[in-house]
Amino acid sequence: MEFFTKRLIFIRTLDLLYNKSKEGGIIMSEMDEILTQIEDLRKKLNMLIKEKHILLDPKVITASQILDSVLNEYNEIAKKSDK
Repeated sequence: MEFFTKRLIFIRTLDLLYNKSKEGGIIMSEMDEILTQIEDLRKKLNMLIKEKHILLDPKVITASQILDSVLNEYNEIAKKSDK
């Protein structure tokens, strides 16, 4: 449960960064931090898959959805910072 709580906090942080990016205030070190956390989410998802041995386990599905959400937020931030 702690994993999912930390991810929800992280998603809120991404939302704040996204708002900053719309104002043109995001910096590269923040993007690097997001990428590091995305990699952490991927590793945890892979560990869950190995532990559960089934992709339809509710914890695996939830972790996958969290990673998808964070990746989508990252892509939005990247688009905004390119403009």
